Amino acid sequence: MRDYGKISPQFWFGDTGRALREQGMETYFVAMYLMTSPYANMLGLYYLPTAHIAVETGIGMEGASKGLAGCVTAGFCRYDEKTATVWVCEMAKYQIGDVLKERDLRIKGVQNEYDRLSNNPFLEPFFERYGEMFSMSHRRSYSILKQAPSKPLASQEQEQEQEQEQEQEKDIPRTATTTATTTATTTPTASAAPKKLHPLAKSTLPAGFGISQRVRDWAAARQYGNLDLHLENFISASKRKGYTYADWDEALMEAIRKDWAKVGYRTASQASALPSQLGRAGQATALNAQRWLEETDAIH
Repeated sequence: MRDYGKISPQFWFGDTGRALREQGMETYFVAMYLMTSPYANMLGLYYLPTAHIAVETGIGMEGASKGLAGCVTAGFCRYDEKTATVWVCEMAKYQIGDVLKERDLRIKGVQNEYDRLSNNPFLEPFFERYGEMFSMSHRRSYSILKQAPSKPLASQEQEQEQEQEQEQEKDIPRTATTTATTTATTTPTASAAPKKLHPLAKSTLPAGFGISQRVRDWAAARQYGNLDLHLENFISASKRKGYTYADWDEALMEAIRKDWAKVGYRTASQASALPSQLGRAGQATALNAQRWLEETDAIH
């Protein structure tokens, strides 16, 4: 996580600022978050699921999606749903500078940061935009083939990815149940031989995958809340990592149990205990405060 970030006062009245303002307040809010996000780096190119914006700004999934779309329309950033990667196009210029001279030690830092990025479609466009300015030594290409995971960073996001990969490896194929039936040629005294059970084949994320009634009933019985945020994070991780499962409902329930989305509150009853008079932003602030208190108690 960065210790600080630079934001120019011209943000409010420059061409980009005016374009953002035309898209609405959610767009302004999300644009400011993208520049100050705890997941951001000096390149302005980083992994950011929409669910994180929704939770940490308190504007919900609808507001986060609308604001992010507005930022893209205004030309402030580019976003790839498949890899959950955002590129704030001019951020590197303001965070690093216009041109780095040959002996500038930041050149190595920029290249190292670029090399650590996960596979995404903005690797080549970034190099084309900044490669010469920052004296970068080599470019990377986006590959749609599944690659071996790079060396993880000591950050919350990398830890979350490791947890998700471990859960994927633990997925146990489920068996399909079959019922033995007799055919017209079978005699009444002949016993039907039991059919061999075969594992269900794993598949990629089904089109239009959502929260089924089975999952809703399961979550209600255990008082799990924030199902929309859990689903958003689960779909993003599954697409980005190319996960396959035999039972996608069961995989989603496991992601909710393990809190992949890091939403903080475990149960719906805990979330509903927040004062009803608080708005979305106030509730999100209260949730973050409760999360901090729980972590503090765990330490002591």
